[in-house]
Amino acid sequence: GAAGLSPSIFEWLRNEMQPTLVEFIESYNHKTSVCIYANNPMDPTAGYYPYYSDGPSFSNNYADHRQIPAYLLEMHAPKPFKQRVLGAYAFIYGVAKVVGEKSDSLRAAISADRSARVDPVPIA
Repeated sequence: GAAGLSPSIFEWLRNEMQPTLVEFIESYNHKTSVCIYANNPMDPTAGYYPYYSDGPSFSNNYADHRQIPAYLLEMHAPKPFKQRVLGAYAFIYGVAKVVGEKSDSLRAAISADRSARVDPVPIA
């Protein structure tokens, strides 16, 4: 995330990848949203926050620590199988399309983060 070890990649994913990817996926009539977590799992009235990258033990955080751009794709299981497969296809196709169109700025973001990398990366 923005407070993680790959701020340039985070900004690229947020500002260059996400808007184009969301537009592409939604053009195929699939819905997108960020993953949310409850502020208090025992009290839904306490609200929610978007989960981007909170700690090294979750989802795509290894990528953040190693300066590798990554998304975690999760499909809502109650959706019909065909809808989930087509949604994943639209996502993967959209990622490839955006990376192909914006590869120069992506490479610049990766390079910026790798040149600032702490090595070895403290995980604990």
